[in-house]
Amino acid sequence: MTKTNSSRKGKHGERTFAKHLRELGFEARRGQQHKGGPESPDVVTGLEQIHFEVKFGYSKTDLDLGTVELERAFDQAFDERTPGQIACVAWKPRGTRFWRYTIRVYGIGYYTLVTYCYAKDGPSERDFLVWLNKQKYEVPGGP
Repeated sequence: MTKTNSSRKGKHGERTFAKHLRELGFEARRGQQHKGGPESPDVVTGLEQIHFEVKFGYSKTDLDLGTVELERAFDQAFDERTPGQIACVAWKPRGTRFWRYTIRVYGIGYYTLVTYCYAKDGPSERDFLVWLNKQKYEVPGGP
């Protein structure tokens, strides 16, 4: 994929995700993409505790748990967040209806990536995002 097509796909995904968040009742707009970092997030939202890195148009397996691409996307979200924010990769695989959210959960001496995906009998996507926005985020031994 050329840089132009990748950039176009990224812009489309960010706009689509911002619209999706507005449909869920949150304030959201596409951020200014000039250099990456806390001052230019992919999407600016009313969910101040969450820094979203948006990935769009990948296959279901490209960004699945355990893939290098998901680790890279998460590292990018983590590096560009404001300290104290929760880094979250919001991604929607091609051909699917639902957005997925991947966060890092820390245990004693380890971490794991966990992905939330809507399930009919589980918490709603909106409830999950409200809950996530209320969490305190501390990285053992780091910012």
